[in-house]
Amino acid sequence: MKKTRSFDVKGIMKIKVKSISDIARVAASAITMGQPTYLIRFSMQGKTIIGMLAVFRDFYDLYGVPLFYYYSCEKDNEECKRSNYISFKLDESGENISLVNSNIPGTVLIPIINIEEIPEFLRKKR
Repeated sequence: MKKTRSFDVKGIMKIKVKSISDIARVAASAITMGQPTYLIRFSMQGKTIIGMLAVFRDFYDLYGVPLFYYYSCEKDNEECKRSNYISFKLDESGENISLVNSNIPGTVLIPIINIEEIPEFLRKKR
């Protein structure tokens, strides 16, 4: 018999990250493991939000909890509001992360999808 979780997920757990690099690192890791990965961008209360949907996979009873990692763009950061991709490269000099609209050879490109309306599951409070 399959064990059921002892809690009811009523929404998605929202986690604000310190920089766009944090989301890029996780997304690039998933892409290089063969998982289709993308970011979503939307406006909320005058702010531009870039985020990534994920599922908690490795912590006891929290297995399967939906997560939304997000970054709130600074007001003056136009690249964050308009670029279609995040370019991620890791080499001997460290991480190189850029918001771009064209291919940069040797990098992992993470697509950003602009959504018109915020899905209901992101509006719910947890």
